[in-house]
Amino acid sequence: MRDDEDESPSRAAVPSAQELLDRCNGLLKELDQFRDFLKLRSKQNTVEVRHFRNTVLSELKSLEKLTKADPEADRTRHTLRSSNLPFYTTVWTTAKQSTGLVAFSKRFYWEANQRTKSNLRPNKSLAHEEVLQSNFGTSQKQTLSALNRTKPSEDDASGQLQDLHLEAEERSSRVSNSSDRYKDKKNSALVDIVAQDGEEWIKVSTITEHRVLFEMAEAGWNADDSGPDDDSTSRSDDDNGLSLLRLAEDLKKAAKAVRVRYKHPQIRFVLPKLEEGRITQIDRLLNDIRAIGVVVQSASEVEALPTPLLNNVLDRLVVDDFAAFTPVLNIDCTILLALVSDLSHGRVAVEPWFHRAIRRQIELEEEEKLLPTFLFPAMGNKELVCTTEAAKRMKEIVDLIGTPAEKARTALLMGEEDGSTDGDYNRDSNGNDGHGDRITRQKNLVNSFRQYSEYEIPDEWNLPIRTVNGHIDITTLPPTASAVANNLTAINRSVFLYGWATNRTTISSNRTVAKLIETVIEESRTSEEDVGPDVWLCPTARSLVGKEKNRKN
Repeated sequence: MRDDEDESPSRAAVPSAQELLDRCNGLLKELDQFRDFLKLRSKQNTVEVRHFRNTVLSELKSLEKLTKADPEADRTRHTLRSSNLPFYTTVWTTAKQSTGLVAFSKRFYWEANQRTKSNLRPNKSLAHEEVLQSNFGTSQKQTLSALNRTKPSEDDASGQLQDLHLEAEERSSRVSNSSDRYKDKKNSALVDIVAQDGEEWIKVSTITEHRVLFEMAEAGWNADDSGPDDDSTSRSDDDNGLSLLRLAEDLKKAAKAVRVRYKHPQIRFVLPKLEEGRITQIDRLLNDIRAIGVVVQSASEVEALPTPLLNNVLDRLVVDDFAAFTPVLNIDCTILLALVSDLSHGRVAVEPWFHRAIRRQIELEEEEKLLPTFLFPAMGNKELVCTTEAAKRMKEIVDLIGTPAEKARTALLMGEEDGSTDGDYNRDSNGNDGHGDRITRQKNLVNSFRQYSEYEIPDEWNLPIRTVNGHIDITTLPPTASAVANNLTAINRSVFLYGWATNRTTISSNRTVAKLIETVIEESRTSEEDVGPDVWLCPTARSLVGKEKNRKN
């Protein structure tokens, strides 16, 4: 938001077109450097910066034209004085002073009479969620039950399981992509910078004191007014009131429609042209904005912050997805399957009978390899566990439709290379598990796993994944846990409630279940402090390739 074009020539010197052009080129150069850094780190899709860069580029082209215009002409002087460049520069400087950038110029919406982030109904979501997980869900659970009753061939079962998952995955994508059609721009607010991994929204405004006082005069404000918070002067029309105050209220509405890790984003105003302690009306306005719940940085605070060199802050500008991970990671069944899938370990020749979703996963793997890009960095050298229920379901699916290589990987992943099973009960006080020295066994498992992958398997990958008892005492969790449990399938209860109860990060690609948990907690929360399980969602999923016989295109 910029509103400084009202500055008179007597109060502000007009910079030359060439001076502004040089500054703009410098800004664009830094944005391109940041973009290149994101590509180098394979993070180009994690920060929405393209729109902001395009607006700066558009300003650059306008300034290039102005360098050829008469510098003394009134029109030229007015255009230079009202340039957007100071606003763009302040936005970028503020961004460099922040951490964990997510987006620039991001619009957020709220709904009339909103109560939560979406109108998603838990029961309806459950029906959808239960068939979305990679290669398993309630419908697939029913298929497995039917298998036990009717004993069809293994190939028949594999087709049913895989098709249920893939078709549900595509339906979910279509439903998700259609939601934007119904958004009303009137019920929205534009955030200049989304930082701290989404937990902070920053709004920059270069509005001047002169402009604010003019708005106050039009609205009938004075230093003794109670302001628009007062019942007698409350706004009944969106066009009334002061622009900054209206903006703060709109951003607060938008923030109430969003939760990041179960919390509403914190809003911060950066106001480089409004000074506190000089004008009573300005002070009153800033205090009214703070009363809404917005952090305000006035001119003196903005000026006191050093402008960092880009090279010195590049690392902190990028979200560190794994900074808050717990020492022990809880692995969901969707990730267990992705870790052993042929699709995750090298090139797979496309067969005519492949489901279109499988073909799409092959394309995604060629573009961005799942294990080296996402899962290996996420797991690092941390201890890995999964619930007995997750391990059991994963093995059922691999036994039914897995290839020989997928079955071999499963045995190594789960520590069953010699036909035994791994679990808590096998570990002694030193972490040894009956298979000899734990470190030696980990190295042997990693080396064996390398035979079944075209990719580099990290030395530190902490195999095997240890199975743990997923049954927890729900009374040890917040009251919202009961509502969550009632909306989850048995396997999802074991995975997500276990992670919640043990305060362990759960790694999953089941976005639908994660969103369902957030929605249920939102609808059943008794306090703003209520939080749910810590879940990290892998950006993409992988299924097993499956088998040809009796599959349908």
